[in-house]
Amino acid sequence: MTRMLQATGRTVIMTTHLLHGLWTPDHGLALWVEQVEGHKIVLPEQVPAGTFPPIVEAELTAKSFRHRLHATLQTPRGRMVELPIPVGVFTPEQAVSFFARVAFLDGASPAATEQQRAALAPDFMWLLRMYRGLEQFVRAGRVLLRCAWRDNEWWPQWQLATGMGENAWVAEMVAATPGVVSANGGSRTAELMAEELPHWIASSLLEGLRDAPRPSPWHEFSSSLLHSRPLRRGGPGLVSKLNDWKNSASTVGLELVVIVEEPFEHLPLHNVSPDVIEASGGFEVPGVTTWDEPVWPVRIRVRRGVDAPYPVRLAQWDEAAQEQLRKIHAALFKRSPVMQSNVGAVPIVIANYDDNLGDWDLFFSTEEIVQFVSKDVTTLKTAGFQVMLPKSWGSYEPHLTVNTTESGEVSAAGSKLGLEQLVEYNWQLSLGDIELSASEMQELVNSKAGLVKLRGEWMMADAAALRHISDYMAEIAKASESRLRAELDSAKQRADHAKAQQEPGWEELVQQAQKLQEEFDNRHVGVGQVTLAELRQIALEATAKTPVEFTGSQWHTSLLGGDIAPAPERIDIPETVHAQLREYQRRGVDWLYWMSRNNLGAVLADDMGLGKTLQLLALVAVERAAREDAAEESAKPTLVVCPTSVVGNWAAEAKKFVPSFNVLVQYGSQRKHDEEFAAAAKEADLVITSYGVVTRDYEAFGSVDWERVVLDEAQQIKNSTTRASKAVRSIPSRHRLALTGTPVENRLAELWSIVDFCNPGMLGSASFFRNHFATAIERHQDEEVAEKLRSLTAPFILRRVKTDPDIIDDLPDKNEDIVTVHMTTEQAALYKALVDDIQQQLENAEGMA
Repeated sequence: MTRMLQATGRTVIMTTHLLHGLWTPDHGLALWVEQVEGHKIVLPEQVPAGTFPPIVEAELTAKSFRHRLHATLQTPRGRMVELPIPVGVFTPEQAVSFFARVAFLDGASPAATEQQRAALAPDFMWLLRMYRGLEQFVRAGRVLLRCAWRDNEWWPQWQLATGMGENAWVAEMVAATPGVVSANGGSRTAELMAEELPHWIASSLLEGLRDAPRPSPWHEFSSSLLHSRPLRRGGPGLVSKLNDWKNSASTVGLELVVIVEEPFEHLPLHNVSPDVIEASGGFEVPGVTTWDEPVWPVRIRVRRGVDAPYPVRLAQWDEAAQEQLRKIHAALFKRSPVMQSNVGAVPIVIANYDDNLGDWDLFFSTEEIVQFVSKDVTTLKTAGFQVMLPKSWGSYEPHLTVNTTESGEVSAAGSKLGLEQLVEYNWQLSLGDIELSASEMQELVNSKAGLVKLRGEWMMADAAALRHISDYMAEIAKASESRLRAELDSAKQRADHAKAQQEPGWEELVQQAQKLQEEFDNRHVGVGQVTLAELRQIALEATAKTPVEFTGSQWHTSLLGGDIAPAPERIDIPETVHAQLREYQRRGVDWLYWMSRNNLGAVLADDMGLGKTLQLLALVAVERAAREDAAEESAKPTLVVCPTSVVGNWAAEAKKFVPSFNVLVQYGSQRKHDEEFAAAAKEADLVITSYGVVTRDYEAFGSVDWERVVLDEAQQIKNSTTRASKAVRSIPSRHRLALTGTPVENRLAELWSIVDFCNPGMLGSASFFRNHFATAIERHQDEEVAEKLRSLTAPFILRRVKTDPDIIDDLPDKNEDIVTVHMTTEQAALYKALVDDIQQQLENAEGMA
């Protein structure tokens, strides 16, 4: 029974009886009952009903308390006396079964009132928590195997693993052991329970496996282990192999982690005189000349797997683990000269102040910590060691912005060169929201560890992201330098030759070469000239963790993955096109013409029925009219490659919509060959052929100078390794187009194949695309990578579907004509017989539940 008292605003539960527990090596678990008033030892039947939780009362009632245990107890006055007390004894196996039934009492439960739980003495609760902790370790698989020699026999048993988590927990339980438990079971009671109980806990958990039917008998060792029986055959050899296995298991996954902490802020040492410090054991940290200078703790921590790092305390580990840790520690120090120079005894003042001290912790001056972070950290990380730095230093995300402008240079072919156009770049590096100056950018890029002191503060950048950005800029700078070097060498050769021949104007050529030499000597890594294709490769490789932002003209940034694409100018459709194009078709022709003028391959991916054929024919007509207006020579022919089934349709559509076109259908047994074909193709505006013919006659098609190669139903080359795909890729042309209503049918590799035909290398190699995009999107559903792919391909793909609001209103109204078809007498008879048969099957079928 219990009483409740009010004291200082809180409720104190007073119980009349307490259930105690002891653990002894000889008896296992021993329970006994104390009457609080008078501190008498009583039997369970003398306790009023309802005092203990019902489950406990049931266990005590079923247990005999005839056994007398000589126990050492403390009187209310503090004297230690030895008394024979009546106890209920549980073997380790029985104790596990008992604790499993009452484990819920370690927390609030509807099966026991708060007053009933108050009747469980602290020593009993400690024993219960020992069981619960061990049971959690066993369920987590933190057990090993051993063979114990008892009664002249070998007994295979489960034992608790010897990792730092297990050892630290046992150490905590040892420190928390109640005095009455230690007085009767010894100071190693917690360790003895940790040695004994895991086997019986594992056995109880595996009871179902032990008794389950099996196709073959258990191995003798497994059978003995599961049934807790001795081995018929055992010996030192088996024990030795088990120990070797346990030693290897205890060292698996061990690693040392280096943690740099903030300096001690309130170390008493700061206000202690040198005399007191000397008396306390001395305090010498290299580089610290005054006691007010910060001292940086560098913790050497140990962890296994994903466990939290712990201070290194070798005494808590077995010999195998200690040996492994010493090897790792030696490898760690070997790679850090700063650590090697700092090895020494820990000052007593710090040892007394620092409760978190580990055996291998170090203390650095500010100068040393800078040297350690700037030099040793990179070496340690490269070797696989994890180094953690103070959070207060901040983790700034490096961000690279590349601004592009059109180069002033104009090639012989004109200024519009597509992805091969030269652009001038200027890059800006930021840490978070802080834009860095040129010198700061260079200092940060040169900082391999990512820690630099900028504007009086330490700034930490993500080293991996910084390394990628540094690599990007090195690639850009290398490309720019190579181009400038080639231009300089060419200028020098021209100047030297002109000077040697005393050609007119040689002085000007020499001056130009000298100017280029000065430009080359004074070049800056942050500015230069590269092609859009080279910048696009950087955009392909950039990830969310290493962002690169491109700024500049709309069409530059759109080609590099920007969100906003320039709107093509409206062009006039010539009168040679005998069709009234719908608005969305006009926009399609505008876009195709803009892409063609800029030498950019394109994919027209409109839905079937939206007029891709007409848009392509209109594009060719527009370009032919533009050449005629400019009095230029006739345009080179356009080659259309399509499935065999639509070759005739293409010819008919061309004749219908642009009858002025000279169309050559290169198909069938009557097709032209060799010189005859080349001559006919040269005179044609449009050459139409099939994928099969191109595959067979690819050499003949490759000998013609084509203006454009168009693939209709371009999904025909979704597999880039087929003969047809290789054939069309081998045909040279100024411009390439793909027409398809389904750019992706099954896999993203199909999209790569089509886009790569139009603009070779635009999405990298096939393996690059697979590793950087396809796997992340298809296997891991990475939406961020999918969005990046969309932005990188959007400028080159125009797709409209019939349900688009801008399209559906532009389409003609749907007309429905219902035609009734009457069945013949024979068809009607067959139809009625089929209906009757189905009806009979339905009537005979069983109803659905």
